[in-house]
Amino acid sequence: MKDSLNISIVGASGYTGGELVERLLGHPHTRIVSLLGSEAAPGAKAEPRSFDALFPRLRGRVGMPILALDSRELCDAEVDVVFLATPHETSIALAPRLVDAGKRVIDLSGAWRLGSAARTKATYGLSSDRPEWFESAVYALVEINREKLRDASLASNPGCYPTASILANPLVLRSDRHAADHRRDERRFRRGAHPQREDDVRRGESPAVRRVESSPCSEIELHAGTGVVFTPHLAIRPRDPRDHPR
Repeated sequence: MKDSLNISIVGASGYTGGELVERLLGHPHTRIVSLLGSEAAPGAKAEPRSFDALFPRLRGRVGMPILALDSRELCDAEVDVVFLATPHETSIALAPRLVDAGKRVIDLSGAWRLGSAARTKATYGLSSDRPEWFESAVYALVEINREKLRDASLASNPGCYPTASILANPLVLRSDRHAADHRRDERRFRRGAHPQREDDVRRGESPAVRRVESSPCSEIELHAGTGVVFTPHLAIRPRDPRDHPR
């Protein structure tokens, strides 16, 4: 294994991309070589954006712009690992192409988490012309798939709710007090990949609440091996005041 891996991040302008950059900056064996945003429309010229301007808390630590994604150029680039901090639809289209080009891909969307084309279609309404990757992608929860992840070409990062639920599940099952279906009561802070208005959170009308009724349950049940009753709650907490200067 190389001493340092060249990393490219697609979707670097979003919340997940910013969090990922911050973590990789502290990793001793990674080197970020490109930060990419959305793919420009045909014939359009997208101006580079300043990463520092989007994430003031990292000002002075990341001296590169966020460029428009050129998928062909990325496939040909000297990059070892590509992180996709992108919507499900983008990851579905892009991940197989990058793997075919010899890149290792770590996808942060939900596109490849559910283990089958049928389950992904039913949960997210998504399909792919490379359906074999739904089964081949390795669910990237180290605690249960450490050995498989060592050689994975496509790793699918777990969701936040499922991570907490799946890791807690063995403790519940070993206890004397549990039912066939386990009730998970999750608190989500008002931050993260889906920004929400505070009034919507208070009324229970946040898009984040509406979206979590099915997809985390499917993911938890598949990888934890048990049925669940899932109840999310939103709590209002600021992420980092340095990212919201007044």
